[in-house]
Amino acid sequence: MRSACVVLLCLCLVGIGVSATEAGQTYQLKIANAFVDTAPRAVAMKWMGEELAKRSNGQIKAEYYGNGVLGKEQELFQMTSTGLVQIYKGGGWEPLSGKFSLWQIPFTFRSYEEAVAFNKSDYVKGIAKEASKSGIYIPAIGFTGGRNIQTVSKVVREPEDLKGLKMRSPGQPLILGFYRTLGANPISMAPTDVYMALQTKVIDGACNDTANLWGYKLHEGAKNFTWIDYTLGSDPTMVSDSWYKTLPDDLKKIVDQVVVEGTERSDRLSAEQLYDFAQKIAAASANVVKVIDDPALQARWAKAVEPLVEESITKGIFARADVDAMKKVLADIRAKKQ
Repeated sequence: MRSACVVLLCLCLVGIGVSATEAGQTYQLKIANAFVDTAPRAVAMKWMGEELAKRSNGQIKAEYYGNGVLGKEQELFQMTSTGLVQIYKGGGWEPLSGKFSLWQIPFTFRSYEEAVAFNKSDYVKGIAKEASKSGIYIPAIGFTGGRNIQTVSKVVREPEDLKGLKMRSPGQPLILGFYRTLGANPISMAPTDVYMALQTKVIDGACNDTANLWGYKLHEGAKNFTWIDYTLGSDPTMVSDSWYKTLPDDLKKIVDQVVVEGTERSDRLSAEQLYDFAQKIAAASANVVKVIDDPALQARWAKAVEPLVEESITKGIFARADVDAMKKVLADIRAKKQ
């Protein structure tokens, strides 16, 4: 009788397109980043892990590792491409597509809401598909918050104030180019190393979104805050392709849905919370320059970095057609709001 029941169960599973192995199999998932736990992207990634476990009825067993405990960003990117980490957000995406740098063209987005709409466009979905390679699968692309500047000694108000300063920067071409264009010396450094570098004055300042600036407590070593939001950044959610391919179709669908929803959640939290983080930094700073509230000052900054786009096209980071396509999507978004 027992044998007959087992045979019947197997036949039923085959009939609905699920093997007996798939029905009981579990899939281990490591979600990793180098963000502080309070950062909107970290909060969204924790949610992804919890939601994947819930929607898969426990078949996906997620473990969350934040604060860079598994490694620095470049290391986490490599671990994802080789399958040691299964979902990752952060730097390292540069080899996948130069189009990720489009988000970093200074003063491109007028608001976070505009960036949210841009990320939902067919154009961005196409970039995600095109950049899914080298062991990485990208179901969705979000944005990082506007980047702002903190300095140890010198107050930065005008673009020329950056000249000669050693500024921590992620190793991303447009942010490196931004500082070089303005005469600063960008130094690539993992975000987890910045606090001590500021305390010991190895660097003169740093830039990041306000969630990370506040979360890493950089105001304790850099008391001057330039509130400028000069650029956003692309934030692809990167999934290990080798792991993803082991999943049955129903779980692949769940992963796609949760990553898309989690990326949108990250964008929404950023839009809601980054202003509050900026207010906290301003309150803790000795000097605050609010470029965001001074159109004339913002125009001077934008004018000073105008050569960066042409330089990026010349270097082949992205093409003029890419810039034009982005401008068209943003123009359509703005037209719909009128």
